[in-house]
Amino acid sequence: MTVIAEDLAAPMNVDGNTAQTIALRLRGHLRKVAEQRLRVTYQEVVKALGLMPPNAWTPADPRADHLQAKVRKAVQQGECEDVGRRAMFQRVWELAHAACGRTAPASS
Repeated sequence: MTVIAEDLAAPMNVDGNTAQTIALRLRGHLRKVAEQRLRVTYQEVVKALGLMPPNAWTPADPRADHLQAKVRKAVQQGECEDVGRRAMFQRVWELAHAACGRTAPASS
């Protein structure tokens, strides 16, 4: 996984946007999200800022996105059902092992 870190205060140009333009867009987007009290994803922030790769992360293996979607759904379902942390972790553990074609070891 490659992550590109930037100093938003540095005078630069990214996809035709200055650091100040990106910072202003980010502030505006986060204010809207905060008003609605919604969770925000990295992809939503990238889209709101109008950034394109290499600033947007794309997994080398597309199965990572598929696993992440399954984990998110399991966690959301667990929250709705008020499942305990141990049971939630066990479910994520099983999903991760299944994604690798393995069977998760029994919990102790």
